Amino acid sequence: MMMFRLIAFCWMVQLVNAQAAVEMMTWTRLDGFQMVASPASNSCVVTSPWVATSFPWVEAIPSWNIDDTQPMGVKVELRAGFEKEESRWYNLGWWSMKTNTFTRRSDPEQRDSHGVVLTDTLRVSRPATHCQMRVTIRGRTNALDVRMLGLCLSDPAVTREAPPQWRAVPRELPVPQLSQGNYPGGETAWCSPTSLAMVLNYWGNEIGQNQLCKQVPEIAEAVFDPLWPGTGNWAFNIAYAGSFSTLRATVARFENLSQIEPWLHRGVPIVLSVAYPILKGLPDRKGGHLVVCVGFTEEGDVILNDPGSKEHPRLIVPCARVEKAWAESGRTAYVIHPKHLEVPAWTTSAKVQGLSR
Repeated sequence: MMMFRLIAFCWMVQLVNAQAAVEMMTWTRLDGFQMVASPASNSCVVTSPWVATSFPWVEAIPSWNIDDTQPMGVKVELRAGFEKEESRWYNLGWWSMKTNTFTRRSDPEQRDSHGVVLTDTLRVSRPATHCQMRVTIRGRTNALDVRMLGLCLSDPAVTREAPPQWRAVPRELPVPQLSQGNYPGGETAWCSPTSLAMVLNYWGNEIGQNQLCKQVPEIAEAVFDPLWPGTGNWAFNIAYAGSFSTLRATVARFENLSQIEPWLHRGVPIVLSVAYPILKGLPDRKGGHLVVCVGFTEEGDVILNDPGSKEHPRLIVPCARVEKAWAESGRTAYVIHPKHLEVPAWTTSAKVQGLSR
């Protein structure tokens, strides 16, 4: 195989412990990527180096932040590397803000002996050691409009509780409270765009950027995936948030709530993907939902903005119940913040090195 050397700006988040379960990688420059332009089709393909994790990964979720103020479309693909072989490329979605010009949809029915695509997530059939990302850009012969590419690799089966001595410091961010039930067609379907609207409006107020103060129906239309079908595609929601030039947005996974707290104390609300019945204290595990974590109480409980409630959108839930509900998604989160914000120290703990396979 060809040897790649990664010269790009790349941070790898290693939530390192006795059994690491999550690594996050983000590229803000693509210097070390292989790039092939096709002027005849007005397109460009960029391919990352092979990257390795310090643990065998089982699920991979991509993120992309792209300036598509001018019409363009992207296809994002991943493939897995095992000890003695590699998988084919899996399509994690076609993305475009302007669907009258290019396609926006996930690609269902991708399953073989190596893995399966679950809308926005690649799940491999056995633990993998490497991963590679490929992005096809349509409407451009270069990648100048790609602001960031991200990759979350994890093994959701590996859990690690918060340190026994950890106790959250009380704080509550002034995130606007919105209800999906206030919008026709949104009552049972718009938890993700409503959570996104809360965070975008929060940042619009905090940094004085009125263009971030979007209405829920506009966001729902912009993230809709016709083949899911619905507005809950994690990668599409992040692609929308990351299309704003002042923001950086990634789909992330954490190991427990103690890793959320440093973000809150930097003023960053975190959107959590949870099992709603469990969050509400019910035995049923079915029913995905998104909520915004805005802080912790004096008693150490979690303060959530719940888009699913009209009457009581501010929800206070014990940490243990939030952890249990959150675990159903592999502890998936949306992390959205101004791109120049100094983020918590653990996000710059290591650098990705060039790899060969």
